Amino acid sequence: MKEINKKKSKAKTSKRKKKKSRKGKGWKRFIIFMFLCLGVISLVLFCSRKMIQDTIVRWTMARETPFVPNKYSFDDALFIGNVMNNHSEGPGIMQLEGGAVLAGTWKDGKKEGVFRESDAQHKTTFTLWENDVCIGKAKTLKSIRRDKNLYDKAKFGIDVSKYQPEYWGAMAICVNGSGTLSADLNVEQWVPVDFVIMKASEGITIIDRQYQYHSEMADILDIPQGAYHVISTKTDVYDQVQLYVSQIQEVNLAFPPILDIEGSTKEISPEQFKKYEPIYIDWLEQVEKFTGHRPMVYCCYDFYMSYGKNSKLKQYDFWIASYGSNVFPSSCRLRQISDHGRIAGWNADVDIDVLMYK
Repeated sequence: MKEINKKKSKAKTSKRKKKKSRKGKGWKRFIIFMFLCLGVISLVLFCSRKMIQDTIVRWTMARETPFVPNKYSFDDALFIGNVMNNHSEGPGIMQLEGGAVLAGTWKDGKKEGVFRESDAQHKTTFTLWENDVCIGKAKTLKSIRRDKNLYDKAKFGIDVSKYQPEYWGAMAICVNGSGTLSADLNVEQWVPVDFVIMKASEGITIIDRQYQYHSEMADILDIPQGAYHVISTKTDVYDQVQLYVSQIQEVNLAFPPILDIEGSTKEISPEQFKKYEPIYIDWLEQVEKFTGHRPMVYCCYDFYMSYGKNSKLKQYDFWIASYGSNVFPSSCRLRQISDHGRIAGWNADVDIDVLMYK
């Protein structure tokens, strides 16, 4: 009897051990399975990172709608700008019957400050107004002094994006008596804006929300315009080209297509530039093929000195950002001389550019 009980107890203990061992193996299998799942998921995410990134960007940018300006009818005129208490308020453009245009700043419906006036024959003059009364022609200069540089009788312009104020006014650069840029909106002399370069697109999904509006205002004021694309080194070049070309194809551009390369030598190392250079060249070549116009390159001065002039980019014209008194190469068609300029009616900084040659 005792022997039978011993056998039973041994059998029970062996079963318990087997159950314990099975339980241990089950947990091990579960942990291994989980690690395998995590590995597969990580691999899928790694391989799909570009698609996921593009999807996130598209979802984010889908929420940014194009800017639609306010347009109001007053008697025989159309006003593009803000209105308060049924009166024009702030910077705006007034299109009159017959094709004449008034652009400037209104206060409680009354013209105040410098105005750009264009007649039906597109002849432009600048006038001064006080309390809705024209007091004469505005003093306009044909030169801007920046540090030791005097840009005499050059063409001056601005480059804009969605970060600039929404409504256009007289489009005149504020300068003081010596011709240097001024932050004072009440100065007595101005330099007319001769051209405007607008951000059109970035990467494969970003369309500047004010691009179409900026282009429309430039057409109304007969201001020559250009458009640039901010390159992304992480997304497909062909898709970037298609996005940019789709934005500029119905716009009357006075400047060639522009590739915007953001970053100085502090942000882009020589090793990175070697990796990015084929991307830049691919974009430039594809855009030239689609548009029939040879593009130009925007970059900062140290990028040009370190990379631009010593690479395949040197075959293109340049738009160089430099706020000092640097010597510029003959390939520099445009120079950005300041990022702290002011435009009449705009209480915000704007980039000022000089057309070095036609």
